[in-house]
Amino acid sequence: MAGSYKFYKTQTGDRWDKIAYKFYGDVFKQQPIIEANSDVAITPILPAGITLMIPILENGADKGGLPVWKQ
Repeated sequence: MAGSYKFYKTQTGDRWDKIAYKFYGDVFKQQPIIEANSDVAITPILPAGITLMIPILENGADKGGLPVWKQ
């Protein structure tokens, strides 16, 4: 997958939607993260210690992991 990425190491209790909220401010934007990490199993809760690639979205939604209203 072409583009720019940040890297995030999962913590205990992380979920795809929770990570999407952390980086994009929207729990429904988990698809780009899932697609960038096709080698990681889709499970309700991710194991701690996995390094994920977080795509930097071109629409500017990713501002250092801050929710949109804190940017």
